[in-house]
Amino acid sequence: MKSLAVFALGLIALGLALVAWPAGPVAADEPFVLPQPDRLVESLRSGDWQERTQIIAALGKQTNAAAYEPVLRAALKDADRSVRQMAAIGLVQLGGVQLGGVQLGGVQLGQADQPVLDELIRGMGHPWKPVYTRAPDDPHAARAALVQLGDKAVPALAAALVGENRQARLLAVHALMDIGPAAKEALPALAQALRTRPSECPVAILEARYRIDGDAAAAIRGL
Repeated sequence: MKSLAVFALGLIALGLALVAWPAGPVAADEPFVLPQPDRLVESLRSGDWQERTQIIAALGKQTNAAAYEPVLRAALKDADRSVRQMAAIGLVQLGGVQLGGVQLGGVQLGQADQPVLDELIRGMGHPWKPVYTRAPDDPHAARAALVQLGDKAVPALAAALVGENRQARLLAVHALMDIGPAAKEALPALAQALRTRPSECPVAILEARYRIDGDAAAAIRGL
């Protein structure tokens, strides 16, 4: 009886293996193709977070920036919050963001770009429920784009530290932490945040200060 059960299990395993065995050669994954400019916003509205993530990543490798930049700038005024945030992140990825007359990337596009900063700061404060996957329209994606801007985003992040949105304040601290020494302009705002809201995220603020100025003694005194 035992041998019969073993034989039956063997047949089941063989059947499953035959079902799973590919009928022909497995095709390699095709490279992602960025939608044409006139289809870009439509694709950003897609409910497929993977496609939207691929679009943002592909914009960072795009050489034809002049074709996509006007579309993304127009999308900063879209009625859909997600589209606006992804447009802002897309402009950062594209290298077409200028702040204070300083060019980011190798593309000569646009003028001072406060609307991009404003959208990313708002994005950090957008209500969000933690999920297993990250999406390009969630608050952490906005924070990452601000970090990518480096010292050009520091004034906006410093202002967010004293803003009304708690989530944006917390993410601003972590963004400044990641920017590091280039965020020295934000040290007074971090000190003020520690004084006015000492129980909110004191350890993160002290770590941010240390990563910016390297003063371990000051960080320890703050504990």
